[in-house]
Amino acid sequence: MTDILYACFHSKLENEVWNRFLTKLPGDIQNRINRYVRWQDRQAGLFGKLLLLAGLKNYGYSPDCLKNLLYNEFGKPFLDKRIAFNISHSGDYAVCAVSDRGPVGIDIEKIRNIDLSDFERYMSPDEWENIKNSDRPYEKFYEYWTIKESVIKACGKGLSVPLNDIYIDSNRAVLYDSTWFTKEVSIHCDFKCHIAVNVTPFELNIKEIDFYQEAI
Repeated sequence: MTDILYACFHSKLENEVWNRFLTKLPGDIQNRINRYVRWQDRQAGLFGKLLLLAGLKNYGYSPDCLKNLLYNEFGKPFLDKRIAFNISHSGDYAVCAVSDRGPVGIDIEKIRNIDLSDFERYMSPDEWENIKNSDRPYEKFYEYWTIKESVIKACGKGLSVPLNDIYIDSNRAVLYDSTWFTKEVSIHCDFKCHIAVNVTPFELNIKEIDFYQEAI
């Protein structure tokens, strides 16, 4: 099974609640989160890790399991070979994917009116034509972008993989000699979100967590 958990951080947590949530995490992760200047970035980092803890709990991991995090040569975190996970955040949403079926990547992006020409080099000629000819070019761009980002995050090599090396064909994405299977995840109409795995078929269990309600 592949679980997707997501949360909205629409307002700043009160200090007492913030500290209560933050102490659930190991000291090194707390320090990294606190380095962010904007409260939105700090809260995105916090909520992402809290979502991860909630997802790992479903697979029997202990509340202090994040102290055992390891990192591959490209900086991707992992715990062991039994479970894979990935976190993303954009705007006021954080999402986390946890899977026991192999590598997983997830990416969420808020749809913004940007200068699309700056990103042509990341798309194949066919993808770029589809974006230009779309009735909703920004949505089409972010569809492709989140697919490509989810594949990069799933393969675990980060920014060492050029986005234009990923070719999208319907619900599949090909990166060199590997094929990844993708699905859109409906979070909010103002966002695009996709998940990538290397097995098919795969089912998604999607759950929203309201940390503001949990803080009461």
